[in-house]
Amino acid sequence: MLLKLIGNLIILVLSLFCISSVIAHFCGYTITFPQFSITEGYDIPEHRLHALRLSIMCTFVYFSFRYLFFGSEKLYPIQFMGIMLYTLTIVGTLSYVFRGVDSSEYLVLIFYVPASVILYYAGKPEVRNIFKKK
Repeated sequence: MLLKLIGNLIILVLSLFCISSVIAHFCGYTITFPQFSITEGYDIPEHRLHALRLSIMCTFVYFSFRYLFFGSEKLYPIQFMGIMLYTLTIVGTLSYVFRGVDSSEYLVLIFYVPASVILYYAGKPEVRNIFKKK
């Protein structure tokens, strides 16, 4: 129960962030992701764009392999969000290290590790076989 509540809170915060990013874009501002900073204009630092681009590609590769080797499995949207945040954390960290960005850029990635784990496990259904004959 607590895990689902925390998962819902994470989803709410990220959804509000996404909504505000879209609105800010049309008002001439950019709220960069995964760093929560507001800048005037449409400039997004290149290392953040690379982190997002590579994490989307890695997520695609993950689901491709998952489908090819395990077939179709039921996966809830909240679990997809957890996997996406996890790949963003791993690939973003590696991309930042490779590019030698400032250490303050890494702080936001610390948020995504527990968030991705919570979202993934909060999406798993609680299996109760109450109709099973004894």
